[in-house]
Amino acid sequence: SKYHDDSPLSMQQIVVAPCQPINSYKETFVESVNFARSKNVFLHTHLGEGENNIMMDRWGKRTLDWCEDIGFIGKDVWFAHGWELLPEVYKVLGKYGTGVSHCPAPAVLGGFPILDMKAMQKENVLISLGCDGSATNDSSNLLDSLRMAYLMQANHSKERGGSLSPYELLKIATVNGAKTL
Repeated sequence: SKYHDDSPLSMQQIVVAPCQPINSYKETFVESVNFARSKNVFLHTHLGEGENNIMMDRWGKRTLDWCEDIGFIGKDVWFAHGWELLPEVYKVLGKYGTGVSHCPAPAVLGGFPILDMKAMQKENVLISLGCDGSATNDSSNLLDSLRMAYLMQANHSKERGGSLSPYELLKIATVNGAKTL
């Protein structure tokens, strides 16, 4: 109430962002959803970055299903990463209008799968571009992330039936970033 300013173009907005589900109690996520929705603020967490086996052992479901069950999904939610998101859940994300912020540097540094951004776009997933925390990127440079994302998409273009154009990636980094935030 004191620090959040929801006026258009405000640079002072609060986001409720619990740590990824395997590092938090379920109640932390449930209460985060309740609090954020009562204050009309956005929700964010990291998802699909190696936690699904633990979530299957703990809850008997993948992380996105768990988030959907507790309401941590919607137009007011975006997830960082999404490396483990399966193509069949792109429709779920698109249906809810939930965003995914792709952070290419940590994907490359960790040897993680490269998002199929073209397939995600076909399912109306709001994809934006990020650089993640300082521990997993070299400079927090969004232009470097843009270049790296393009190179990564182009690298997989033969197996995926094409790549996003540089213009489409520029829109992901700018227009979609603004929509996400």
